[in-house]
Amino acid sequence: MARPTLEKHPQDLLFRSAETPFAASFAVKGSVVLVKSNDPDLLAVLPASDPTGDPPAFLWKLVRDDHCLTRPEPPLVLKTEEVSTVSFGPACVAACDRRRRELLCFVGAGVPAAEFREAMLPRFRELTEKALGR
Repeated sequence: MARPTLEKHPQDLLFRSAETPFAASFAVKGSVVLVKSNDPDLLAVLPASDPTGDPPAFLWKLVRDDHCLTRPEPPLVLKTEEVSTVSFGPACVAACDRRRRELLCFVGAGVPAAEFREAMLPRFRELTEKALGR
């Protein structure tokens, strides 16, 4: 299946309804994280994990944004009581809702999957661990 392209829609400027047909899961501190994406290359760099059969405790939605070609910048983290955001500049922005146990992330086309794994994935794991209370 080819990776779906993002189409600009005036009522969904943040691509929240972007199609994410690819899915994988992995464990974070004993809890299952379901990861959905429109880019299978991002899923391929997730840590290997044996399926436990447990229902997901957390949902990540990773949206590859073909319109953003910039390179990542040093991360900036902003936290509130329920939501934390991590920005690597326009190249990658993520928001983690601790109450809903969801992380929504936009990854620009200028971010190679390997760099996503090395620079961004650890930050998202940390946010997930804190939201799970571990």
